[in-house]
Amino acid sequence: MSPRYAMRLRRPRFRGDRTPAATAGQSIRRLVLVGLGAAALLVLLWVGTTQTFAGQRIADLVLYGRLAADPAVRSAANDSLAAVNLLSAAIVVAGLGAVALARGGPGLVASVVVILAGANLTTQGMKALLERPHLLGDAAYATGNSFPSGHATLVASLG
Repeated sequence: MSPRYAMRLRRPRFRGDRTPAATAGQSIRRLVLVGLGAAALLVLLWVGTTQTFAGQRIADLVLYGRLAADPAVRSAANDSLAAVNLLSAAIVVAGLGAVALARGGPGLVASVVVILAGANLTTQGMKALLERPHLLGDAAYATGNSFPSGHATLVASLG
């Protein structure tokens, strides 16, 4: 085949305006704004669910409702919670580590480990630091601090 008919791979010429690329300063500002927004939402959620009578009452009803429900519903809920354990998390982390190693090398594996460990250690630290007053008194079904949820953090960080 002559070079005249050979396929030529070339970049298409852009006509008109190009989409501007984000600069490092813009990316940092966006990241800071997202972080501040997430922190504000976290504070609102914590106050609404643990520092108010209504929030504690709703959480108490959810926990008690799981136990008072039909045995089949209770069994399904318990099975779901039992599926989220240390062994299943370790298996998923190993899989994520293998994919990270294949796709990006040891640096990406370290990033995965730092993200997962950071999220879960932050949750455990928050549970130890944040107090939950006993606004419901003796009528409360739930005791202790369940905010933030360790199960939800584990699943979200693995996702």
